[in-house]
Amino acid sequence: MNPHTFLRVDFPPFSLQRPRPLVCGVLVALAASLGASGCKDKTVTPGVTAYLSADTQRAESQASSFTVSFQLNQLTYAERDTMKFALAIHNSNGVNQTLRCGYTTTQRYDIIVRDSTVHEQVWRFAQDRTFDEVGGVLFDPADGIADGDSVVYDEIWTLTRQNGEALARGHLFSVTAFPVCVSTRITPPSITFSTRSGS
Repeated sequence: MNPHTFLRVDFPPFSLQRPRPLVCGVLVALAASLGASGCKDKTVTPGVTAYLSADTQRAESQASSFTVSFQLNQLTYAERDTMKFALAIHNSNGVNQTLRCGYTTTQRYDIIVRDSTVHEQVWRFAQDRTFDEVGGVLFDPADGIADGDSVVYDEIWTLTRQNGEALARGHLFSVTAFPVCVSTRITPPSITFSTRSGS
């Protein structure tokens, strides 16, 4: 499935700058006084979900105004292990423009797994799934992604082929993921993982 999708960058109505969080200085000479005053760096980027904290591998693809990043929870898996994905689209234009992602169906992303050892696709997230038409273009999130913010999609997959069979042991695989609204504007990030050999 390759639905028509749209990506739009909106200029703000006025040349206002988004407020920047106050960050404590890091000069060694001021460290003691800052600690005494209780000042701590509490910088938080709104709308960003933390990536998976594990022995992970991360890949990203950059465009002029946004970055797509992709991460797995580990690099080597046993038979029928569970793989956890984190896929993010980050507005990185740096000029206070809102990024708006438009969709014509309820599908937001796709994930494709290929067996690099035998050169064949073994699983695809969108295959055998039904996505509803939205009757036009639906922007998600409705207010767009503010400059510096991200939208993160989490997904899990039990390591089986599309037909339910376990993946081959001792093989290398590539997994590629992308938000469908920007699939034609980037080279989707891809990560290599392996399955353990033996029982």
